[in-house]
Amino acid sequence: MVSFVSGPGSRVEGAPKELVVLSEHDPAWLEMGAELVAGLRALLAGLHGGQDRVHHRGLTGFWYPLMMRVIAFMYGDEQAEAGDLPTGDIVNAMIKYNEDLNRAGVLLATEGLHPTSRGRRVTWTTFDKTTVVDGPFAEAKEVIAGYWIWQVRSMAEAVEWAKRCPLGPGGRMELREIFEMSEFGDSLTDEQRRRDDAVRAEVERQHGAQ
Repeated sequence: MVSFVSGPGSRVEGAPKELVVLSEHDPAWLEMGAELVAGLRALLAGLHGGQDRVHHRGLTGFWYPLMMRVIAFMYGDEQAEAGDLPTGDIVNAMIKYNEDLNRAGVLLATEGLHPTSRGRRVTWTTFDKTTVVDGPFAEAKEVIAGYWIWQVRSMAEAVEWAKRCPLGPGGRMELREIFEMSEFGDSLTDEQRRRDDAVRAEVERQHGAQ
């Protein structure tokens, strides 16, 4: 098999996380033959937009940017926590923002949340015992009022999109990278991966068209 390496601990030390390297020194290159190797090179170059090469400690390969998922939390304010609906101007600005995200191929999902007065907080006191508390929970400025899920090339790109959000003075967003199952590496067994894949496939079957 051809080795794809990326992120911390890869054979290309210091390579940005969004890079994937296909090593020309992998034994698989010798087994595939020149024609297949040329096809792989063309594929990788097409994904990146050019034949960029990595040279590091005798390792040579081609790279292209991986996509990452980021969840952007929007914090609320007293108006949102009181359940007051936004003005028409704010709604139009947010729709325009979402349209821009969608046109750029960045937007995967976005939703607004009801105030915490309509929520519940579940706390585990032991492994099999819980307590449930009715909202509201905290100060309005610490409450998440909505979120987006974006697909971007880097956290820097996510920050640039966050800066374009029409929140106005006092607005706050928090950006968090979504943990991908591939990042668990050897800590997951083949059975665990199979079960996780099955769950995700079933979710897609049930809700993918919505």
